[in-house]
Amino acid sequence: MNGKIGGLLALLVALTVAIAIGTYDTSSAATAEQTVTVTVPEAISIEVTNPLDFGSISAGSTGDSPEYTIKNTGNVKIDLYAKNK
Repeated sequence: MNGKIGGLLALLVALTVAIAIGTYDTSSAATAEQTVTVTVPEAISIEVTNPLDFGSISAGSTGDSPEYTIKNTGNVKIDLYAKNK
């Protein structure tokens, strides 16, 4: 009788361990997909390749402009203009 109870207990322990191992699956937690909404504040940023130094030009006279490039590096679309007077 004791042998039958011992065998039954061993079988129950083995089944419990097998069920526990089967339900403990971490592979599904390794990757996940999730939709996220993010709010980014607007930022206007302008980059000029060369320093804009026009030197000393008197009012009403003419001068030479250095070569430069203006680029919008912010996250807001803007129109950039360089006006020559």
